[in-house]
Amino acid sequence: MKMRGQSVAVLLVAFCLVGALSVASADEMHFGRTDNNHLAVVVNATDAGKCELRFRDTRDDETAWWTAEEVNLGNARKSHMFILTEAKEGHVYRVETTVSGRAVSHLERKIVFSRQDATKDRMTLFGTVGMRNPRASAENTIIIIWPKRSFEESDGLGYVTTTDRSGYWSCAVALQEVDMPRQPRQRDVVAELLDRELGIVSSEAEMFVVTAVDRTGRSVSGSGSTADPVVNLTYMDDPQSCAAVVCNVGDKAFAVAWTSEEETTGYVYYGLSAENLDQKACDARDETAGCGLVDDTHYAELTGLTPETMIYYRIYEGGEPRGEVCETMVGPTLPTPEPATRYGEVVRRDGVTPAAGTLVFLTPRLPDNSECSLLCTVISEDDDGFWVINKGNARTATNEAACPAGPDTIEVQEADGAGDGCQEQTYGWGQPNPAPEMVLAACECADLDADGYP
Repeated sequence: MKMRGQSVAVLLVAFCLVGALSVASADEMHFGRTDNNHLAVVVNATDAGKCELRFRDTRDDETAWWTAEEVNLGNARKSHMFILTEAKEGHVYRVETTVSGRAVSHLERKIVFSRQDATKDRMTLFGTVGMRNPRASAENTIIIIWPKRSFEESDGLGYVTTTDRSGYWSCAVALQEVDMPRQPRQRDVVAELLDRELGIVSSEAEMFVVTAVDRTGRSVSGSGSTADPVVNLTYMDDPQSCAAVVCNVGDKAFAVAWTSEEETTGYVYYGLSAENLDQKACDARDETAGCGLVDDTHYAELTGLTPETMIYYRIYEGGEPRGEVCETMVGPTLPTPEPATRYGEVVRRDGVTPAAGTLVFLTPRLPDNSECSLLCTVISEDDDGFWVINKGNARTATNEAACPAGPDTIEVQEADGAGDGCQEQTYGWGQPNPAPEMVLAACECADLDADGYP
């Protein structure tokens, strides 16, 4: 199999050439079938919020609307998945969707999908979705699988499923002998696009295009076939686009931590829209006027936030923006957790000097190898090299529930002192305090802020 991380834009161009996808000017709507042969609608909106979808059969009275059931994939997403259990084969439906009260799309679409019988040949496609930043979760990413026949059928449908906690997905699809689009010009153009951009080469094996749409609406595509049914996708973002780690996500605050190549000032501008970053957060250690703390590690806390709200932010170094405007969803309000303090000590390479300025991260790793949300802190000059993190604040990877940590949970503890070095270790969730001392060494550990530098 040949697979490349790729924006869905080229894929949409290929589909539109043969009329297989309906895409609004800004928002997108895709159709597919679920494993149990219900019609599924994927809405990819330009903004996050509560999404609602209703539909009616054009044969019925104009007031006879059905409300579609949204699959619970989390709150305040840009991408949504609905199941139209009442939809009938061969009927034309009027579909209307809104996000936070804003009309997204109005579309009439003929539903042409067949109930698969038990005798039809089927095979299971499967794979994983990953993020360039290993801390980011791909859970509840929507997967759309487009058999090659969708390229030639104006009403062709794909298959729709979602990833599990570890980013794994699978879907049983029906096999059919189909050709590329019958019109020579369309066939040639589509074949060229798919070969160049997604690696799909025409052959006797039946081909599939697999598109992943995450909670923020980002898409990545790859290809599979009956000869090679494993499709692993990875979001390969620009290393400089979000050169920071988001951690300690709660219902009213979260932290942004990063390192810089040189010692400089660091702070964060943030707000409710990418165009209006009207609030500023200095480094949590900063006691100067105007965010004047100079270091090569940076740790800002964004506070006073509203639960389940998208926050846009941009980091600054030395008065200049670094990377693009990024976004993070504030978590919902949860019951107050029981405190679970973890503390330890970090020293510099000499094994004695307290490692002031070091960023410390703690990730709970569950027995199934999935991970809960990232917790973090920074060691200040007054801490004498010690760090303290309340493990009780850990949430699931999507930040929507408390982390189900237990005796078999492992703590992945990482220290990043930038120019002073790095260190990491694992420790049992139920092990006593203090955690083993971490001695900084050469930064051969993970790229903690996914910016291309240790």
